[in-house]
Amino acid sequence: MRILSVTAQKPEKTGSGVYLSELMKGFEKAGCNQALVAGITSYDTPEIVPGAAFFPVYFESEALPFPVVGMSDEMPYKSLRYREMTEEMREAFLEEFHRVLNKAVEEFDPELIICHHLYFLTSKLKEWFPEISVAGICHGSDLRQFVKNDIWPENVREDVRRGIAKLDRIYALHKKMAIQIYDCFCRKGEPFPPVEVLGSGYDGSRFFPRKRLVYAGKLSREKGVMSLLRALSLLPYDSKSLEVVLCGGVSDEREQQEIEKLKAQAPYEVACPGFLEHDVLSEYFRSADLFILPSFSEGLPLVILEAMACGTRVICTDLPGIREWTDETLPGNDIIYITPPKMHHVDEAEGEELGAFERRIAEAVTEGLGDFENEGRPIGQLSFEKLALRVMADEQEEDR
Repeated sequence: MRILSVTAQKPEKTGSGVYLSELMKGFEKAGCNQALVAGITSYDTPEIVPGAAFFPVYFESEALPFPVVGMSDEMPYKSLRYREMTEEMREAFLEEFHRVLNKAVEEFDPELIICHHLYFLTSKLKEWFPEISVAGICHGSDLRQFVKNDIWPENVREDVRRGIAKLDRIYALHKKMAIQIYDCFCRKGEPFPPVEVLGSGYDGSRFFPRKRLVYAGKLSREKGVMSLLRALSLLPYDSKSLEVVLCGGVSDEREQQEIEKLKAQAPYEVACPGFLEHDVLSEYFRSADLFILPSFSEGLPLVILEAMACGTRVICTDLPGIREWTDETLPGNDIIYITPPKMHHVDEAEGEELGAFERRIAEAVTEGLGDFENEGRPIGQLSFEKLALRVMADEQEEDR
């Protein structure tokens, strides 16, 4: 789908600007071709979604010799309030945006135009481009502007109202805003476009839950470290969702090289802070969501008690004596046990068993962490990518 986004003010500089930019990123992930028309100055360098065509409308220029017009009375940059615009300013504003939009439509040929803010510019788009589907997104500040700006002549305000009523579709951020949109722009007995609640969203590439899996002990094969690193590729989580910390030292150079190789192949960030004093190690335990000790052999490891004392859930290989002692001493301890592989020569896992053991490690970690990713929770439906898909679905449904 080819989508042209439009805003009369600077993108990314306000809440609505961030909303526009993030929604465009959502459209990008959905495979849309995009273009943007926005009001800026010659000294602005806005970050545009890669691959999107940009058609700037320059304020503080010969055509528009005044600052970018702000939807709010106080903007985070130099701006002009709409109520301060003279008739000449309004005419110049519309003339310049019309010129740039004509250029964008001619060169980009959009299937859908999305204009942010139900106000002066948005009210003209259906008049200018009657053959193209036009949707308007309300951000709240536009409604306040329409109500507060009683300086403009009544015929100009009425033109804005009638233009908004001609849109093909309107999106509100919440239900109360939808009611306010009807109150501002709809007149009894006159046709009005559907108003749908789109809501807000978040950038899933920056805001996401992250869990920490910690190991402490010698970094060696018999401690199960190599198996743990290989098991990471079997976990179901996004690459940014998990951090793995391996606390301890390496004494064998060949094992050090193998660990470095497996770290590089791991789908998650793996940190190796080295041998740590207990005061520092305890901080790692307190910050961990899971502690894991996938050893091939152990006596009664003190480290699992230390992790539990810090409130961290423990995964441990089900080696002789450990479960019996912990169940008797700490009933209801919530340790997750992993069945060990069959061993050859006491501490060497048989080749056929190693893969199954690593799958059991992955299953135990998944059980311990649970379903923590946003995409598996209700909030995952509020990512801007999901909002973009909703807008696209609405447009496709309308086309049918």
